[in-house]
Amino acid sequence: LVAGLTTTHRQPAIEIRDADWALGGLPRESYVSPWFLSTLKHAEVGEGVGRLADPALQRVVEAVVGYLD
Repeated sequence: LVAGLTTTHRQPAIEIRDADWALGGLPRESYVSPWFLSTLKHAEVGEGVGRLADPALQRVVEAVVGYLD
């Protein structure tokens, strides 16, 4: 399950700052759209851009759960 990541800020998107990355990152301001969830087939998964640190991931999970609740 993946949540959309975009450079467009929409409320209530979650801002992902440089400090939110445990590994890797992106060159531009990015926002997770917790209302945009999807599944990917294994063949669709490419090279990752990074991994969020636990506190940032927890913010995303809480926002997603809020939409699903």
